[in-house]
Amino acid sequence: MDGLSQVWHRRKNVQASTNKSQEKLESMMVWVAFFRANIEIFIEDYFGFKLKTFQKIVLHLMDQYPLFMLVASRGLGKSFLSGLYSCARCVLYPNTRVVIVAGSKIQASLIITQTINTEIRKLCQQYDNDNLFREIKKINTGIDDCSILFHNGSRIDVIAGTDRARGMRANLIIYDEFRLIPDDVINRVIKPFLNYVRMAGFREKPEYKCRLKEFEEENKEIFISSAYFKAHPMFDRFMDFVKRMYDQDMSGDVFVAGLSYKTSLRENMLTEKRIESIRNEATFTEIDWHMEFENLFYGLSENAFFAYDDIKKNRNLQKPTYSVELLDKIGATRKGKTKKGKNEIRIMGYDVALLGDRNKKDDNDNSALTYLRVLPEGSSFRRQLVDIKTFSGLTSTEQAKLMKRYFYEHEIDYIALDVRGNSISVYDQLIKVTYDEELDKEYPAWSAYNDEEFKKRAPKDAVPVIFAYNGTSERNHNMANWLRDTLQRGRMELLTPSNQAIDFLNAHYGYDTKDVMVKQEMLSPFVETEMLVNEMLNLEYELRSGFIRLFEKSHRRKDRYVSFGMANYLSRVLEQQYYRKGKKSEMKDFCKVFGGKRR
Repeated sequence: MDGLSQVWHRRKNVQASTNKSQEKLESMMVWVAFFRANIEIFIEDYFGFKLKTFQKIVLHLMDQYPLFMLVASRGLGKSFLSGLYSCARCVLYPNTRVVIVAGSKIQASLIITQTINTEIRKLCQQYDNDNLFREIKKINTGIDDCSILFHNGSRIDVIAGTDRARGMRANLIIYDEFRLIPDDVINRVIKPFLNYVRMAGFREKPEYKCRLKEFEEENKEIFISSAYFKAHPMFDRFMDFVKRMYDQDMSGDVFVAGLSYKTSLRENMLTEKRIESIRNEATFTEIDWHMEFENLFYGLSENAFFAYDDIKKNRNLQKPTYSVELLDKIGATRKGKTKKGKNEIRIMGYDVALLGDRNKKDDNDNSALTYLRVLPEGSSFRRQLVDIKTFSGLTSTEQAKLMKRYFYEHEIDYIALDVRGNSISVYDQLIKVTYDEELDKEYPAWSAYNDEEFKKRAPKDAVPVIFAYNGTSERNHNMANWLRDTLQRGRMELLTPSNQAIDFLNAHYGYDTKDVMVKQEMLSPFVETEMLVNEMLNLEYELRSGFIRLFEKSHRRKDRYVSFGMANYLSRVLEQQYYRKGKKSEMKDFCKVFGGKRR
């Protein structure tokens, strides 16, 4: 073959190779376009595992709308869908920036460390497909840097929804359990992240310089949560999205999807037995059932007495009070115990429930204990609700011992005790000397100091620490009004939501390193506070003879509210007495005048 023929054959082979490459490129572009239009198919075909029907629908909707909201019940794998969609989006769109926002950094980090790096990785291994993780360059799981970097320049970051979350860029923001992210933080801090355009490679080519508008991509926001109270800003955002979805001018921009626990049952993700077990848990209320499983926003009636906003603005307290026993378990006895301030007053509120108490509407009522720190400040008292405990099935003797043990361990000064009805039997145990077998301690007899009738029932040498609360119409009226007023004035600090508490507990007590039972104990005051809030938000009122009467709906409880209300009632009485006598006097002198002994 002469030189000319060789050259011709070479050119022919190069042309053939070029044509094949071009065909391959064009074919790939067709597939990419198809997968971008059907991201759920891409996930199944490329990542290699089977999706459930509802998951396909949700993922498709996530990808089709610039604004998408999913309100779904517990057990439907909301975080799994968030993680899966984030990864698929990053693979299909090079140089994508995804930011996942949650109420706390730990909660947000779980989407990477637990959902993507553990759960999704196991699925990929199960189906013998490593396509997704071949696309990933690096996974960072540190506290300060929790992120996923892709070979194509895409990136996933996680942040806590706080004022400090600034300076990031995003094409896609996913708000995980967005009800736990302050609404003003979403609008003022997080949304500006979207002022950023994805740098697709073709945008740099000269032929597209004048056509960039034509190929602009809309950035996306995805809101995911379970249902909550109608009084919460989340509900306002939900209703706004629904209205916009039905607005013909905006219907292509917004979509809202809702899924109840019935989807979990149909897809065999939860069994009826498991759901029933959760529903029957002692700490699980009917309100929780409506919101977390039936996926219904729980409404406050026109007759609701306490406003959500009044309670929300006071939920800024991070540090609870723990028993010495728990502090020993977590290795924090010294730094964990709160030192009593010079003029601090400590109050316990206690609402009694006894087995067979006919005055109680619900046999499942609990005895409730609340611990209030009262701190004179300026011209009024500042209050901190640092602990709540509930008990059931205890005798009068057992409750008396429990109260005295807690009282002396936490250096309480006064106890506000409901003494109506069968509760007198508990009072009659408190006025006796009490022996604590477990601790080998003897506690002195107590007496009421504000009620002559109850004083006479106790020995003369009894310690006068009990504020006998006998709930007359007027007193209950004042209790409700005073508590609402205290909340409205911002003079009552309540513990933060439990999801926000985890960051604090982890930083100070090593929460993540503890076993499950210890974690439950550590979170208990925060969970009990949530249940208190639930009780208060669902109390209705009526006027009887000029007095406000609060009442719970059928099958609801208000034992935590009563205990809390009595503690605050006493703090208000003490406040009036304290400032009437003049705050310049030492608290111990004031206590001697007003009550009895300051131990």
